[in-house]
Amino acid sequence: MSVQKLPKAELHMHIDGAIEPTVAYDVVKAACPERLGELFREDANGVLEYNYDDFIGFLNCIDTVAPLTLQTPDDYEALTYGYLKNAAAEGMVYCEMIVCPGMWHQSPDYDFADMMAAFERGIDRAEQDFDVYARCKATLERGDSQEAIDKNWWAAKQIVANSDHPYLVGLDLANFEQLGDIPGHQGLFDYIEQNQKKPLLITMHAGENAGPQNIKDAMAAGAKRAGHITCIMDDAELVKKVVAAKFHGEICLSSNAFSKAVPTLEDHRITEIYNAGVRISLNTDDPTFFNTTIGKEYQIAKDTFGLTDLQLVDITLMAIEDSFAEDSLKAKCVERAYALIEDAYNYTRQEIVQNRGSADVKAQPVLK
Repeated sequence: MSVQKLPKAELHMHIDGAIEPTVAYDVVKAACPERLGELFREDANGVLEYNYDDFIGFLNCIDTVAPLTLQTPDDYEALTYGYLKNAAAEGMVYCEMIVCPGMWHQSPDYDFADMMAAFERGIDRAEQDFDVYARCKATLERGDSQEAIDKNWWAAKQIVANSDHPYLVGLDLANFEQLGDIPGHQGLFDYIEQNQKKPLLITMHAGENAGPQNIKDAMAAGAKRAGHITCIMDDAELVKKVVAAKFHGEICLSSNAFSKAVPTLEDHRITEIYNAGVRISLNTDDPTFFNTTIGKEYQIAKDTFGLTDLQLVDITLMAIEDSFAEDSLKAKCVERAYALIEDAYNYTRQEIVQNRGSADVKAQPVLK
């Protein structure tokens, strides 16, 4: 059965990873046509896609395409609105977008305030038109080169200056873990915490390309969530600690398969992670670069890993509950989620509350 009618929420989506290949192709063709073959290819059906075969290739592709394509606030507003429009059509209730202040590190024209204003316009328009909600997390990026250090400190100061924006709710640390890990970036987070105008909660990419210690470092740094956590089941004591702390794992199935964080999609241990009691969400990460959508991620969780509709509802509600959104918005999202379920399925709110997370096939809701 399709899961497209089920409500969905995601906490790990890089907005600069949502650029449609056809849009980027036209930009690159005009700016540097000699790089088209390097950055794009066609799949077996002749559909244009991004050209990379490993994680480093992906980073090179997105780090080239995004700055060329996203050059003005209007570009970010259009991208935000377009992504939320498409996701809402698949049942998206809430999206927590990862935004990158460092994209405009050397821009003479724009800064992070312009970026946040663009996100706000796109989010507000999408909410009005499609009943979908969104908030932003600002990310710093791993790296120990002088360029990376300078960009991160510029970004940290920009984040502090805009930390009272109502749609900026959290911080992240992204990029390949081997490019520089969490303890080496602690000073940036300390600076933001000491100077921010309102508290920004923390998540970090952790345990994707490094071992369980990476997740422990994220927790020690004050993170409430971590992106990917593909290696968590390698450490039984860590699993117990994560469950006890209600620490949340932002699972990205297609991304982990494409980046080889897991050998193949089928090797992902999401079922074990969920059954161990770890609080998780399903996420697209960089959707157009990994050829996925939020609907596809939920469908994969059902078809490949056997998660039931009520377990997927449980995952959606966990995502909303563990989001960094303000409590009033969380309440709106929960109401929206229940409204979608009650509109499409033969299940009442009371029955959902009583059976949430159930794997009993007989207890599953069916479409009206």
